[in-house]
Order: sequence, then structure tokens, then C-alpha cells
Amino acid sequence: MTRRIAALLLWFYVILVAWNIVAFMTGQSVLLGPVVATAVTAVIAGDPMHKIWTPRRS
Repeated sequence: MTRRIAALLLWFYVILVAWNIVAFMTGQSVLLGPVVATAVTAVIAGDPMHKIWTPRRS
């Protein structure tokens, strides 16, 4: 579980920085960065098709 949380924090940071670079180059709003990063991180955290994280055994 600790690795999953660390991975999510890293994904959030990487996407946030990437969005800021894109926003700087294209003139987009920087305020959308946290929104985009949160949305992508939520999809990665949820992993609806279990392609990233293996499902837990009960």
C-alpha cells in the first residue's frame, strides 16, 4: 500500500509539472493543472480494469 501511495504522489507531481510546461508554451490556464493531475491520479488509483495494480485477495 505504501508503494501505491508513493506512486500516486509521483504521478500527481509529474502530471502537474507537465501541465505547467504545456500551459506555459500554449498560453493555457495554469489553474487547470491540479484538476487534470487529480483526475488522472484518480483513474490510476482506481484502476478499474486492474491493469496497473493486482487486485487484493480477501
